[in-house]
Amino acid sequence: MTLATAKSGACPEQRVRDLLAELVRTADAAGDLDLCLSSFEWCAEEPRYLPACRQIEGATGVTPVIDALKDAVGFLRWQQTYGLQDGMSQGWLDDYGWAHLVSPDGPIVSASLRIAIAIWGAGYTYPAHAHGPKETYVILSGDAVFDSAGRPKRRVGPGDLVHHAPWQTHGFAVGDTPLIVGTIWQGEGLLQKSRLEGPDR
Repeated sequence: MTLATAKSGACPEQRVRDLLAELVRTADAAGDLDLCLSSFEWCAEEPRYLPACRQIEGATGVTPVIDALKDAVGFLRWQQTYGLQDGMSQGWLDDYGWAHLVSPDGPIVSASLRIAIAIWGAGYTYPAHAHGPKETYVILSGDAVFDSAGRPKRRVGPGDLVHHAPWQTHGFAVGDTPLIVGTIWQGEGLLQKSRLEGPDR
């Protein structure tokens, strides 16, 4: 899968909004988010593809979201928070990436909300880290064991939600298949880099 696989004539905004709607529907079964998605303006970004995106093709799990992601992957700007300068190995980076759906910078613009899709390769460890906004992970494909400060370790899989308070340290170890999640951040410092807490990379 590459950017060239984006369907001819497809509207980038509609693909991304469809993906966002499916993700929020999965995350918000209890109605706690109370989002009016149509009120968020569109600010187009230049798409960018990363090697980690190849893991989307064979993903299974929360089918409506995964199917919408497969349709939208070529329209998203895939990025990485960390690099070699953070002590991450090249192998770690090759199977890692994320793309905004909603953020202060777009592609769907909100000053108070950051929603993204993120990918980590099979067997990966995401080191302990913390950040100012509160966060909800929406597990879409694969499984992982989360280690969150103040809680027992917890294995999660497709359809599960994991909530973290502001500055609650957390990390996870990915199982035998790639992990794909939605992340929802709310609060101050939406675009600030997470603070790595542990020595492992």
